[in-house]
Amino acid sequence: MQRRQVSRWASSVGKAATAPDGRGAKACCPSSVERLARYREPWNESCAATTPTCAVHCVTRVRRYRRSGYPDVTMAEGNDGNLLQHAAELAAVMLLLDRAATRIRLVCTHAMRPFEDLRLAPGDPGTERVQSLIRRGSLLRRGLADRRAQPPIVQAFAEMEVSAERYPNSAELVRWAAQKAGKGVTGVLMERAPEKWKDLERAWGNTEVTLWRGCWRTHLPTLSVPSDPWLLTMDPMTFSTAKRRDSADLDAADLDRLAVTLAPWFACDVSVGLLAIFCYGLQPRQQEPFRREIERLRTRLGTEVHMDALQVGAWGPNLHVGALFSREQSLLRSVRSTFSAPSLEGLLKA
Repeated sequence: MQRRQVSRWASSVGKAATAPDGRGAKACCPSSVERLARYREPWNESCAATTPTCAVHCVTRVRRYRRSGYPDVTMAEGNDGNLLQHAAELAAVMLLLDRAATRIRLVCTHAMRPFEDLRLAPGDPGTERVQSLIRRGSLLRRGLADRRAQPPIVQAFAEMEVSAERYPNSAELVRWAAQKAGKGVTGVLMERAPEKWKDLERAWGNTEVTLWRGCWRTHLPTLSVPSDPWLLTMDPMTFSTAKRRDSADLDAADLDRLAVTLAPWFACDVSVGLLAIFCYGLQPRQQEPFRREIERLRTRLGTEVHMDALQVGAWGPNLHVGALFSREQSLLRSVRSTFSAPSLEGLLKA
């Protein structure tokens, strides 16, 4: 399905739209079809094999196809989900760097490209918030804003010269924070997509960070207990109670894998760390199972492990969610307090 066909299908708001195979697909709401219209790449025939019953399902299929290893794919949506993840990660890393003697250990299971073009949707509140923070960063860089009033994410945007055409992913934000603190970064970046892995190799090839190509499920058991303060962050596309083979998704069995690998990390008294899991656009039927499973994960990680759950509105009743785990409850409280800054206030959904 070429670009004009996607646009024609997505433009049929509230009416039966014609799917690639000619069958009808009902667009459930204007916001869902608007999201579908923003995808410009050619349609993937394997995703079109089963016609989605809703444009939101179609978007999920397209996103899953893109993240599963194909080149030249943009994943940074430029919305509140991005801000939730990156603001929380950066706040946590800056606190962990205060504990670090010389370096911090970073593990990203879905590393992505170092920088990406944002996929912006004019009029969308999440897009407007991201653009506002990028503008604040520009003002701060030019000395036209008060640095003390800005959360770490805006300070990073200022010094990294972030724009909609050059938006950093997690590893680059961590590198910025470490350099600012005069400390190093070690760890592992995992990525299965060949083109993205090449970009990571160019950016991180001559550093102490190891690049592992392939599915994170394969590499997870080989991780050793760190001796430095650590952040393990993962941002799968969505969560399912059913077993998923796609490395872009997360299922309950994956959380069991995490428990086996990370319980010794949390039991180690040598270093402090934080596990961060972010999932996007969880539908109402997914939200309670996700909460139930992450609580089960917390108990398996150890009796001294605390958890905080963060969430922001997505489209309709859907949510972008994050789950943070640490032995130090004060660390979790400090990360949450980041969202009380004026430029981020109101981002979190109660």
